[in-house]
Amino acid sequence: MDELKVTPIKPIVLQRSYAYTTDIALYSDCTRHYLLCWVFGFESVEGIPELLGTLVNYTIEDIHQALKAGIDVTEAHLTIWIAEHYGPFEQRGIEDSAMKQIVYQHARSYLEYVRRQGLTVISFELGISSFVGDYLMNGKLDVVMKRNGSYEIIHFKTGRKSKPEGEQVRYKKKLLLYTALWEQRMDMRVDAMRLFYTGEEKSEQVVSFTREETRASGCEFRDGGDH
Repeated sequence: MDELKVTPIKPIVLQRSYAYTTDIALYSDCTRHYLLCWVFGFESVEGIPELLGTLVNYTIEDIHQALKAGIDVTEAHLTIWIAEHYGPFEQRGIEDSAMKQIVYQHARSYLEYVRRQGLTVISFELGISSFVGDYLMNGKLDVVMKRNGSYEIIHFKTGRKSKPEGEQVRYKKKLLLYTALWEQRMDMRVDAMRLFYTGEEKSEQVVSFTREETRASGCEFRDGGDH
């Protein structure tokens, strides 16, 4: 029998992985909340706002999937999708017809915006990642749209629009990070970054950012990292 030759292998170093929403933003908002959820393993309690956001996001994902498949989405589609997504909550004894109507209004408002703006769905619910020094940065894009040959990233919010010095500043950083991750992976330049508030009136639905505005606010992306 031939001798078994064993060759030493290099030690494997697993790089720590972080996501903006579930790690960076959560830690920035409340370090104790981050400690309880991600160090000690406690689960956050889902309330009514979180339930609304979940149902709206599920329905918007249905819209994207249908539009990408070339389906002409109707109001009947929205009603069916919302009923399907709400079914598991009804089985748990959570019945709220008003909630379904609110979800419907949010989803229809977004669908009307897409049609009004002539947007084409390129990719949605896309997980992307990039190495940032010794760490792996993860993100998930809500949707990448194409408008007249240009690409834009849209991130959804179901709450009311906040003041610029609050939530919007944080989401400028998030959108810039997602833009850089997308461009590195897909080699496609993003020309616009937008927050879409599904519960706002038509004139107040969209907040748009440019690279120049985002960097002027103190956000900058270097070597795949957000600073």
